[in-house]
Amino acid sequence: MRVVVCLPTYDERENLEPMARALGEIADEHRLDLAVLVIDDASPDGTGELADRLAAELPFLSVLHRPQKQGLGPAYIAGFQRALEGDADLIVEMDCDFSHNPAGTGERGGARSVASAPSMRACSSASASTT
Repeated sequence: MRVVVCLPTYDERENLEPMARALGEIADEHRLDLAVLVIDDASPDGTGELADRLAAELPFLSVLHRPQKQGLGPAYIAGFQRALEGDADLIVEMDCDFSHNPAGTGERGGARSVASAPSMRACSSASASTT
């Protein structure tokens, strides 16, 4: 099962690398087919550039750059759309500031499962056909 973690960032330079590495360790430990999608809103602190460097090093990490700060909700939507375009079976939302503990993924206080990707694709297709 392919799990995609949507990880929006804005000025999260100090948190991004520890979070990405923690998620990678958890994926290795539990043998998860995990992808981490960083959604960066042109962070002035260089978070986007750090994300690019990490993506070059960590095969499970990719980056979606957005041209300006548009808010957390729109960042999650953009991440969900990208995950649905790919091979996600399950999409998870997580904050990069460690308010969601990566070690507790699937537990209270850990990452939150949004929905299974197949059901989200079905809803997306149904809403597109009614517009």
